[in-house]
Amino acid sequence: SGLPDVPFVSVVAGDCAVVAELRAADMTDLERAIAAIRATASVTAVSTAAYTRVVKDPSLPPRGLREADLDETDLRLVALLQADGRASATELAERVRLSPGATRTRILRIMDAGVIHVGSLINPAMLGVTDVCGFELLLDGDPADILPKVAALEDVNYLAAAIGRCDAVGTLLGRTRAHVLETLEQIRALPGIRHVGSWTHLDRVKERYERPLPSATSLRVSPNGTAMGRSEERRVGKECRSR
Repeated sequence: SGLPDVPFVSVVAGDCAVVAELRAADMTDLERAIAAIRATASVTAVSTAAYTRVVKDPSLPPRGLREADLDETDLRLVALLQADGRASATELAERVRLSPGATRTRILRIMDAGVIHVGSLINPAMLGVTDVCGFELLLDGDPADILPKVAALEDVNYLAAAIGRCDAVGTLLGRTRAHVLETLEQIRALPGIRHVGSWTHLDRVKERYERPLPSATSLRVSPNGTAMGRSEERRVGKECRSR
């Protein structure tokens, strides 16, 4: 997890020993990061899948991303909320040297654009969820028809379409091992599912999804995921490495 922009690393039981998630500015940057992993002495093999579209993620803004122009003050507010999502408009106003009303208006505009989403993430263990299982899918058919049916399953917490070693990658949460197995069998029974591979998370070494903001005085974001300014488009990649 010493590589830059690695938000998630977990020791797993399955076909590989470690699953990690990488974020990169472009495919060249992603290729460089994967090469660095391959060069690690304890790594014997690396397989990859690049996310093309997130189908289900409870941490994403519910209304999606819309085009927005962010100035330096907006970026400062985003950074402050990233550090403390519970900060009040009055506290934030003092930090950015605006009135509370003006600060609140800016925050609402940024949230309405889908740039930030303030909410609570519940530790699954507090709800009796003790088994976290990752899975990958090979599909026969159009992912646009198949993946919404997978995402509709209550215990599927995360799902993304992918290219590479598989057609989709996901995470499901269960209260027991039997519960996890039941959900995996439900996925296998869905039309268009050709293969389901799975692994069990044993030790989540790192799970931090906040991101450093670009060093820009202004930024334009658009629904296709592009950020124009001094920042670059970011692509998400998933790594599975074995020792």
